[in-house]
Amino acid sequence: MKFTALFVLSMLYQAYGYCAVSPEQETLVMSKKLRAIPDEEWKTLAGDRMEEKYEIQKGDTLYDISKKLFGDGRYWPKIWALNNNAITNPMQ
Repeated sequence: MKFTALFVLSMLYQAYGYCAVSPEQETLVMSKKLRAIPDEEWKTLAGDRMEEKYEIQKGDTLYDISKKLFGDGRYWPKIWALNNNAITNPMQ
């Protein structure tokens, strides 16, 4: 598996306790390696939380919500995809 220089640098900095790469940069690097989550797999991952309502708090991001609900912020694209009629483009 090939890794980008930014990813390798991020891992080295994290290993030595430095934070030179922001969470956003790290997510961008990882997003290039991610695959879409099939609906059946999502049902297993999300479980009962699929039907749960979440009240948006001031300052929330989809990443934050994903981390609160599923323990991993990287599920934010799935949250957006499932709610795209109610959520404007999070990248704008």
